Amino acid sequence: MKSRFSIVAILAVCVFLLVSVNVAQAQWAAIKVSGYAVTTNWHGIDVPVPSSVVVTAGTTDLSVTSVEFIWREPPDGNGPIAFDEEVPTSTLITPAVPPNVPNEVIKWATDNPGITYKYAQSTHPIDVVGDWGVQALFKDGINIKGRALSAIRATSFNAVPEVPFGTVLILSSMFGALGVLIIKRKRIFQNLPLVRID
Repeated sequence: MKSRFSIVAILAVCVFLLVSVNVAQAQWAAIKVSGYAVTTNWHGIDVPVPSSVVVTAGTTDLSVTSVEFIWREPPDGNGPIAFDEEVPTSTLITPAVPPNVPNEVIKWATDNPGITYKYAQSTHPIDVVGDWGVQALFKDGINIKGRALSAIRATSFNAVPEVPFGTVLILSSMFGALGVLIIKRKRIFQNLPLVRID
């Protein structure tokens, strides 16, 4: 009975870990609700340092004439401003998409043909490990019409990816699986018939 509970508990922890590691939300889906969205060509993927990141901001508000991109440095994406630039918008009609966009933008444009939208892009190198944040301010020349945020995680090649509950949870699940294996082997050997060799 105890071993069944152990197996179920270990499986539950493993499933929880798989679900919680690198959960990526569709950032471009916000364009359907608010009319404003921002995403990156590295959306949902850790960026190896040094790499160039392209941030794409889009809106269905055709009065927007420019987008101000504010890039914030680590440790938490709310640090000092690294880059601040205002980029004029370009107009497209779906299913056309800007270059260097993730699949979520391509899928949205393909699934919603005939929508006129504006976009702007900002490209900068990421050279500091940590969580970056990019804020997009959509402007009509005078007023800010909308805002959107994007998160970027930059890692080095020798960095250990983060897990929401840390390395302790990963180690405990590995040792738990090892314990289940030992219990199973012990039962197998206990149930074997004894053979006498003369």
